[in-house]
Amino acid sequence: MSLLNQRTKILFVAFVTGLLLRLYVKNPNPSDEVKGFQIDKLSKIRTLFKKTLYTEREGVSLSVYYKNNLVLNLYGGYADKSANRIWEEDTHTVVFSLSKAVSSMVISHLVSNNIINYDTKISSIWKEFRKHNKGNATLRHVLDHETGLITFGVDLSLNDLMDDDKISKAIEEAEPLWPIGSGTAYHAITRGFILNQIVRRVTGKNIGVYLKENIVKDIEYPEFYIGLPKEINEKVARVTNPHVIESIYEWASRPLAFLNIMYNYVRHNKVADIASNYPEPLAIMKNYSPYNNPKVYKLEVPSANGIGTSRGLSSLLSHFITSNLITPRVKKIIENPLKLVDDKVLLNKIYRGYGFTYEKHPLNSNKFIISFMANGLQYLDIDMENELVICLVRNGLRPGLQGHSQYHEIRHEIFKSLLDNV
Repeated sequence: MSLLNQRTKILFVAFVTGLLLRLYVKNPNPSDEVKGFQIDKLSKIRTLFKKTLYTEREGVSLSVYYKNNLVLNLYGGYADKSANRIWEEDTHTVVFSLSKAVSSMVISHLVSNNIINYDTKISSIWKEFRKHNKGNATLRHVLDHETGLITFGVDLSLNDLMDDDKISKAIEEAEPLWPIGSGTAYHAITRGFILNQIVRRVTGKNIGVYLKENIVKDIEYPEFYIGLPKEINEKVARVTNPHVIESIYEWASRPLAFLNIMYNYVRHNKVADIASNYPEPLAIMKNYSPYNNPKVYKLEVPSANGIGTSRGLSSLLSHFITSNLITPRVKKIIENPLKLVDDKVLLNKIYRGYGFTYEKHPLNSNKFIISFMANGLQYLDIDMENELVICLVRNGLRPGLQGHSQYHEIRHEIFKSLLDNV
């Protein structure tokens, strides 16, 4: 009981301290001007977006595609508040793990064209991969974070990450932290490097190049890249991590959730630290952001450093699900998850399958949507059946789930306004 009381006191002091400091340093946007457009059916979203914008440290953008038509594109705030640089219509930002949705769609496209199969053994197309008991790993294992390769066990410099052959060798020599397929742990960054090597072996191109040459050129707004061209650098927003005070306040305001996360963090041997911070030049959980480095912009890491506008990303995903890039058979397969898993890194239960994460449909609990939430609370939701794509990106990253309910309110209103019968 005394230990419980001590924890309660600590959490209470942290909450009050965080609240007071948060009020002291609070610096909302001096302007809550919402720019952009929406169709009449979505007029309420503008008001909801304005509330979100007012709470942003930096900038934010929201786009919606429905039946392959852009029906909403709202934005506001700052691309770099420290430089008084305003968020423009074509402001790009790093979308972190929303990139995984794109790489998984590329794989679905390759499966549709019989170039590879979800059950293909990686060692059948990349014989050196079989080392250290990795011979039975399939493409599905890689896509769904089941290879145990959250680290390759060797230090890699930024220059190393630009060398496909060095990356290939590192993966080949890597030893899984647990047997293939025996558990799920979010491969925050490494999944992208593995998929790049696989796609390179079956198409002759990395995912970023394949995307640029075969897919992005055909979309309405070609504003998404995995491997950013130098001429786009000046359009990229500056990413800022949440202040420690924001983090204290966020977790102190949800003490039970915090304690549950810490319990699972210890229970799973703190592997979340490994997955989030390997390789070191791309570490996510640091007090700085390497993703503001132009050298990182040009890397092809299709799990973490996709860069684009919300309009460009939603345009791309809409093109994937409404065109013939993916066959009806494969579209049907990826509409629903394979299983509900307990993730050792994300420390919660998640619906997964074929490289995608899923949630229950906002209007029908008997159906699913593809749903990704990325570092700092960036969102991508895809309703395959109704051909609806929603994307929200921001450069002022949020701690924990700060603002999560705001997005869910926006998302629910979009679904309710556009879909009459689900």
